[in-house]
Amino acid sequence: ARAFSLNTDASHRFERGVDFNLPLKAMARATQLVLELCGGTAGPVIDATEKAHLPKRGAITLRRDRLTRMLGTALPKQKVDGVFAQAGYAFTPSTSGWKVKPPTHRFDLVAEHDLVEEVARLSGYDTFPANRPRVLAGERLAPEADVEVRDVRLFESGHVFWGTVRKPLESLSIGGVVTGSATGTRWDQKGRDVDFFDIKGDVESLIDLAGASGRTQFAATVHPSYQAGQCAEIFVDGASKGFVGRVSREMLQVVDIDRPVFAFELDWESVSRRRVPQHLPVSRFPQVSRDLSFEFDEAIDAARVMDCIRQGAGDLLQNAEVIDSYKENDAKSTRKSMTFRLTLQSEYRNLTDGEVDAVAKHVVDAVGSELAGTLRGR
Repeated sequence: ARAFSLNTDASHRFERGVDFNLPLKAMARATQLVLELCGGTAGPVIDATEKAHLPKRGAITLRRDRLTRMLGTALPKQKVDGVFAQAGYAFTPSTSGWKVKPPTHRFDLVAEHDLVEEVARLSGYDTFPANRPRVLAGERLAPEADVEVRDVRLFESGHVFWGTVRKPLESLSIGGVVTGSATGTRWDQKGRDVDFFDIKGDVESLIDLAGASGRTQFAATVHPSYQAGQCAEIFVDGASKGFVGRVSREMLQVVDIDRPVFAFELDWESVSRRRVPQHLPVSRFPQVSRDLSFEFDEAIDAARVMDCIRQGAGDLLQNAEVIDSYKENDAKSTRKSMTFRLTLQSEYRNLTDGEVDAVAKHVVDAVGSELAGTLRGR
């Protein structure tokens, strides 16, 4: 049937096996009906079976110990005998259990565990007691301090509910926590613990999957779940989408954790819908980098400066990144400095020093007028 792709009622029936004693049973039943309805006398049965071609159905051994171990309870011998007799199985008791010969219509009974299932099914699953596993505690238990996995990175996605009873609100979010080593065990360098910028980079990578790079901002904020001074609100296309920062000490005390833990929570829509990528040819003209160091009031964050740089640099700007941030260790000082690296490139020509200087001047002027930032060294 499979070789010739013949899906018929006969193939559907015979590929699942047919009782080879069925013809004799069918003939006996038909003869009985004819005699009851029409009378007459039945002649002898002529059997022309080729027994060499019939399936070999040998006896299956069922051990009493195996039956008890798999059922979790010991059944009386009379109970098991009654199960086999009720099912019409030919069986012979032995010193260690039973030898059972399955009927010709039960093609699924081929091994010892099949007979265990039959005994359980015909006895009734609800008749077996519930035996809970026994766990013995040792005298010496390893202290948690010697076990405590220290490097942990977990994430979860799920529904978040807020609002009021009359007006409930619901959204799908993704969150993550991280603590422990940032680099793992390294022979060539000294390890360090994770910090705010590690998990901030994880969030940026996650948002980048949705093609939202360049449209994401992190603004310093205050949140009861995070430690003051190490918390930022996440904005994508100007809309608030979540928070990232160091978990507050109060929350860590509740769960008895004495190590720094960093976490983030982000709206699922920000990372689940990806824009269709657009192909841009690679420019064959070289890139030019220019570093600019500014001094600002300490209230100015890097995100605002980056927006100002992008607006002032124009179309030649390919990338802008913060490469250094410094604040003097002086409680009276209210100024800080940040260094930005601007990468410029044209798709049509080589850039001249004059063009690069002009872009840098536009950036310096924009930063000075909008953020009161001054170029260091002036």
